[in-house]
Amino acid sequence: MDFSDCTVMVIDDEQYYRTSIVAVIKYHIKCNILEYSDGQSALNYLRTHDNPDLIILDLKMPYMSGLDLLVEIRKDPLLYKIPVIPFTQYTDSDIVKQLLKLKICDYIVKGLDL
Repeated sequence: MDFSDCTVMVIDDEQYYRTSIVAVIKYHIKCNILEYSDGQSALNYLRTHDNPDLIILDLKMPYMSGLDLLVEIRKDPLLYKIPVIPFTQYTDSDIVKQLLKLKICDYIVKGLDL
């Protein structure tokens, strides 16, 4: 599929997971991909560039967690409409409820066969 006008931002502090997600995306669709290893760098980019069409976001990261980044995205009137899909090890119902309140699109559980 050709989504060459679309941009997907992948944010994960672990290179293995970033590389895996990017490989799966590239295998299935043609699009632009931005990779970030921490929430603060990603937020700085988001505040100074055009919005990506989708963000795939790890929740457990140093410096700024993915959950903190998601809260910042949802508070910002220029960013809040960006679809976000957390990519996480967390499946606890309290965390999932918190994510749903932050209007995630869906979530992907780490450890599943990509």
